[in-house]
Amino acid sequence: MYSFDSIIPSIWDDDYLTMYGDSVQEINEDSDVGGKHKCFFKYYKHKNYKSYYYDKSTMNRVADPTKVDYNYTQNYVGATICRHFSEKVTSYDNDYNNINYTDYVLLHCHQEAEYTTSTLRPFFELEVNDSAASFLGGNSYIIIKGDFRFLDRAGEMYILQGYGNKKDDFSSSKLYIKCKLKYGNKYWNGSEWTATDSTFNLYFSDNG
Repeated sequence: MYSFDSIIPSIWDDDYLTMYGDSVQEINEDSDVGGKHKCFFKYYKHKNYKSYYYDKSTMNRVADPTKVDYNYTQNYVGATICRHFSEKVTSYDNDYNNINYTDYVLLHCHQEAEYTTSTLRPFFELEVNDSAASFLGGNSYIIIKGDFRFLDRAGEMYILQGYGNKKDDFSSSKLYIKCKLKYGNKYWNGSEWTATDSTFNLYFSDNG
């Protein structure tokens, strides 16, 4: 017998997480925001989820890192499980206790990279290692939900305190992640299950 949590555990279940990097950064680099930011980051690997990484210039896949830190996420395209706290400060000498981190799956995409619609490169993937595990029946549903935040500042991967997007006119129909969902030998194409290898768009707005 399998429990649902043993197959699709919460990304933030500490029983499945291993921390493999952390960083403390003092950032003061965006004139649109101004001021200084003190930032704390923790990076994790998950037993049931796999992250992929790519060279940001060529989009060639690179070997899995043994450690992830702030500089790594700035220099490679990919997805990283991250806990992050930032504060706008006047001095970097402040002391911090009992930091209240925010949980992210950080999709670090860089505008220098060339993306094509013909090539689907995985960023973040659920891995179920036991093919005998099955928990869906005729009256079961898979619900994908969550909160999404994005920053339209080239080369910056983190939303710091006080950051806001520029006044760009974004079309909600273009704000999505291309996904692949396979169950048994069937694929979800966005409207139905099919035997053909398929993908679907996960939109960040109901208007997508």
